[in-house]
Amino acid sequence: MAGRGLTIGIDYTDQYCQACYYSERHGRPESVSGGTDVLRYLIPSVLCLDQNNFEWVIGNAALRIEEQERVLTFRDLLKHARENDTVFTGEREYTYVQLLAAFFGQLLEFIRIRTSVMTVESITVTMKQTDRLTKDILEQAFGILQIPASCIKLLSASESFGYYILNEDPGLWQDGALVFDFSSEGFFVKQLHVQFHKDQPVICVNDYDFSADFSVDSLASEVLRNQMDLKISNLYLDLISKGENASVYFTGEGFDEQWFLATLNSISGNRRAFKGNNIYVKGACIAGHLRSEGIVQGFPIICRGRTRADIYLQAWDNGKLSDILLSPAATDWYDAGYEGDFILEEEEKVLFRIVSIMTGAVASVELDLSAFPKRPSKATRIRIRICYSGEYDCEISIQDKGFGDFFPDSGARVSRRINLEGYI
Repeated sequence: MAGRGLTIGIDYTDQYCQACYYSERHGRPESVSGGTDVLRYLIPSVLCLDQNNFEWVIGNAALRIEEQERVLTFRDLLKHARENDTVFTGEREYTYVQLLAAFFGQLLEFIRIRTSVMTVESITVTMKQTDRLTKDILEQAFGILQIPASCIKLLSASESFGYYILNEDPGLWQDGALVFDFSSEGFFVKQLHVQFHKDQPVICVNDYDFSADFSVDSLASEVLRNQMDLKISNLYLDLISKGENASVYFTGEGFDEQWFLATLNSISGNRRAFKGNNIYVKGACIAGHLRSEGIVQGFPIICRGRTRADIYLQAWDNGKLSDILLSPAATDWYDAGYEGDFILEEEEKVLFRIVSIMTGAVASVELDLSAFPKRPSKATRIRIRICYSGEYDCEISIQDKGFGDFFPDSGARVSRRINLEGYI
């Protein structure tokens, strides 16, 4: 890895996190250990401040010292950061964004000690759910560590799984794949399948939440374990009836012990089963590696948190009516959108085309500019904005920007809120 910064993947929850770095030598992500036991790659998301020597401590080391005198313990860091909470230690006040930065700073030290590389090329953080607020918090936290926002990427667990599986042998995913994810956070299933649109493969990952039917607390009872095993086996058979799946993955501490034998017996034939807690973190690291190398993933990944449609502007270009792609599909919604200026000729309407990447279905959205000031041809500049507030919800707006000193900005604006689920 000489001469290159670290490409890091982090799987974070307020209970546990994992970290790995991309090894150029071995051509794969390498997990970072926070201990010596079988769960050594699961690092408790606990931060301690040892006021005796003013040192930050995380993970299992934090759990070992948290009962000592003059040691302050902090948990649920992201939850409190989202609520903009602060805490006073008796000596100074910290925001939870600062505490999250302290946690990540110690996590990065684990990796630096392991690799002897001090600089960071990119950090990709994966979580069960993603949104703009979480992204902003992560960028602020890593900014405190002098790592710029351009180096930080937030991925959903579904997207990370997509990157992970696409890096494996195609035989494991060409006919689909399933993930059973069982932890104290709940019981989730991700079903991946390959769909072809205009001869282009599209990777689709569907999410299901069965948390109401499963609880890690039930693992203490043999009777309840057997009942859950039968439920998972039936759930598996129901899911594959909707499409063959070549491989099945079990992840989360709920599957640490092999109590689900009926389910494993249901997985027969050419299907293969795997168990491990590093699927998401390695997928995030692979995504970061591809981004650092400037490699474009060969197949678009459509999953929770990603846009499903291309949005085009229909405009004249060199005397020809053309579709100009403004906002592409398969983009994290909080990064999606567009802002740019165009010159009108004599148009009083602007047409946008919305094309589903899943089905190819096309819908049109028209914005009426008849209320804009009447000016000569090519004497009106307009600003087009596309802003997403969710994977399906976006607003398209057009604002009159005038034309230099000749025609001042009138302030006129038209907009249209669209639920893309109704279009695609």
